Amino acid sequence: MAAIKAVHRAYTREGSLVVAVSPTGRQSAELLRKASEMVARLEIRPRGDGKNAISLLLPNGSRIVGLPGTEGAIRGFSAVSLLVIDEAARVPDVVYKALRPMLAASGGDLWMLSTPCGKRGFFYENWEHGGEEWERTAAPATERPRISQTFLEEERRQLGEIWFRQECLCEFVDNGLHMFDRHVVMGRWRRLRCWRFKLSAISYQLSAFMRLANVFCGVGFAAEAGFYGGGGGGTQRVASGEEVSASTFGENAAGHCIYEGGRAGVQDYGASGDSGGWAAGGGRDRGRRGRWWTCCGRRGSPGG
Repeated sequence: MAAIKAVHRAYTREGSLVVAVSPTGRQSAELLRKASEMVARLEIRPRGDGKNAISLLLPNGSRIVGLPGTEGAIRGFSAVSLLVIDEAARVPDVVYKALRPMLAASGGDLWMLSTPCGKRGFFYENWEHGGEEWERTAAPATERPRISQTFLEEERRQLGEIWFRQECLCEFVDNGLHMFDRHVVMGRWRRLRCWRFKLSAISYQLSAFMRLANVFCGVGFAAEAGFYGGGGGGTQRVASGEEVSASTFGENAAGHCIYEGGRAGVQDYGASGDSGGWAAGGGRDRGRRGRWWTCCGRRGSPGG
């Protein structure tokens, strides 16, 4: 079928480039051999293009080039009119991704033909989830008149049910080596990824909250009562162990107060003006042991 499609495109479209890819070079050569026989029936003498070992050049300037399914050996072709991937289920995904850009400039066609090979790879994904842009045609052996029912019954006995369904009925099946089918595992995995995304979002929010908590609450620090920042809205700190006899809030005192393990004496608020805030609410606060406290920017009178 791949050879027929390749010859039809090359013969009917002058100067077209047809690229045929198979899992191995031997398979591509076999495809080109079949294409050469068909060209000979058209009374055209088959010959190569002189540049590629596996190739066919027609009198109208069209070429058919056969390539192996090796990512490093297929690059360099562009403006491809028709890209045919034979036995596509056995061609690696990386090769498929390297082939697709060949159709960018020409807007060419892509044909993939294959016997299924498990529920994996680009052939399976495009068949099952590729969307409406793909036209799908299945041709199971049971619908071919030239294959006898006797042969098919013998194949079922010899191959077993799973391999018979894959090789003769064109079904995508698991190989039977796993405890669970792929669709069951993937369904659970999608749900797990959904929960993982939700947990990641919650974790991010908690992380952001903890960063704020470290600024405003100092979670985890068993500190002595510290030091109120004063004057002009800045923030002042007292290192651990320093002795501070007293600190005074002046007018328009700081908006932040941070304890950092210093031992403070009596904290006196200004007799007038706006205090930056309270630690534990007292107007006069003698070294209280505990966590950092937040400055509330609260307005009030001295005393408490």
